[in-house]
Amino acid sequence: MKLRNTLNGHEYTATLPTDHGSCSYGQEIVVADTGEVIGLNTFNICELLEATDEELDALESAGYLY
Repeated sequence: MKLRNTLNGHEYTATLPTDHGSCSYGQEIVVADTGEVIGLNTFNICELLEATDEELDALESAGYLY
């Protein structure tokens, strides 16, 4: 998926891994191509530029979208 931070204009390519060190019990989290975990607060100031249907479903399941 692709995200853009609306405050600084930075664009990220991100994934939703379940095996990242910050994952809890296999819960998917958003991780930028820089390795940075994008938490819910940061995600809420990002514009979702591109995502597959599977990514959208995973984002909703993980609580990033509602």
